[in-house]
Amino acid sequence: MLLKNGYFLAVMAGVVWGFIGISTLNLSSLGMNTYEISFLRVLYAFILGMIYLYIKDRKKDKNIKYPPKKTWKYIIATGVVCQGLLNIFFSVAVIKTGTVTGIMLMDIGPLFTIIMCRIFFKEHITFIKMISLTMAFLGAVILITNGDFKNFNFNLTGVAFGLLGGACYGFYPIINKKVSDNFDPVRVTIYSFGVATIFLAFFLNKESLEIMFSQRAITGGIFYGLVPTLISYILYSKSMTYISPSTASIISLLEVPATTVVGIWLLHEPVGTFKVIGMMIVLSGMLLSKVKN
Repeated sequence: MLLKNGYFLAVMAGVVWGFIGISTLNLSSLGMNTYEISFLRVLYAFILGMIYLYIKDRKKDKNIKYPPKKTWKYIIATGVVCQGLLNIFFSVAVIKTGTVTGIMLMDIGPLFTIIMCRIFFKEHITFIKMISLTMAFLGAVILITNGDFKNFNFNLTGVAFGLLGGACYGFYPIINKKVSDNFDPVRVTIYSFGVATIFLAFFLNKESLEIMFSQRAITGGIFYGLVPTLISYILYSKSMTYISPSTASIISLLEVPATTVVGIWLLHEPVGTFKVIGMMIVLSGMLLSKVKN
């Protein structure tokens, strides 16, 4: 069954994450900054996630399950680190180094996941896994830069924050795996959106409230919170029930070509040779991650 196939779920998560770019552009066109966009994203993901849990439990004639006390440390860590600090570090990296370099540094996240899987779960770092990651990352770099490596902008502070953002991104699968044996990781993720909402609220001001709760911002925020956030994270969390966190994180790099395809499809962006090459390399890396020996 496809819903029990970890590779399929991870691929679908990457595809759905492809709508991040168009969602961000839509909200930024309203004059919103990255903190406001991030706040709206986790706010609506939390609200819609709680509705999802309520409907799910009601169908089974059960009350909403609340996590035990020992699980709350993982929920807070996910909300603050993997959602809140991630967005802040990424914002600083983009400001200091530009969008291209900032996104590339974020895509190093799977490398941190592989290293932490070795530390926490004693998972072997296989040659095939590293080749798969290298290919996926190389393809993502070609896609992001469109083959023009002059787009790199090295700034020590920006690179440092970008690497911190990548580490926060790579830490999510580790927490997910830690709680999966004792509690539903999907619930942990949804509750963490609530923690992130509170955390990011401290970076807002009065002017932010006027922009964020206009009709267009609400519509755009609901789409952002539902499609490339709630749905993608549910798929990503579910995938790690069947495959290792390191493999799921490598497949998640499919987000980059998926974003490119969405841009070509909805924004009529030009299809260049380097984009095609980049997508083929990323997909090859995805396929290679399935090789066992």
